[in-house]
Amino acid sequence: NDYDGPMMCNPLTHESVMELLSFFKKHISRDEPNKRAKTGHLHEKFVMCILADLLGMLKKTKTVKFVSSAIAKKFTIVGDLHGQLSCLLTIFEINGLPSIDLKD
Repeated sequence: NDYDGPMMCNPLTHESVMELLSFFKKHISRDEPNKRAKTGHLHEKFVMCILADLLGMLKKTKTVKFVSSAIAKKFTIVGDLHGQLSCLLTIFEINGLPSIDLKD
């Protein structure tokens, strides 16, 4: 096969998610963020694995979450990104990845 993208495993690990974010960041055109790259796709087998993991997590999760800002000194609220992965990556770059330990 000629697939050269990341290989995802179940369950997802922090390391595999970081690899995936790095891979997509490398393949997104900063000049044309809406232009789809010819390379830099995730194989459908791995997309299905991620979706299966997500479905399992969502089935165990309540639909409404109440959060306290007492744990973190800062939090960021993000609206609808309209599918713009480049915008999400920029938010992560500026604010860091979501984490219970992110306190600055």
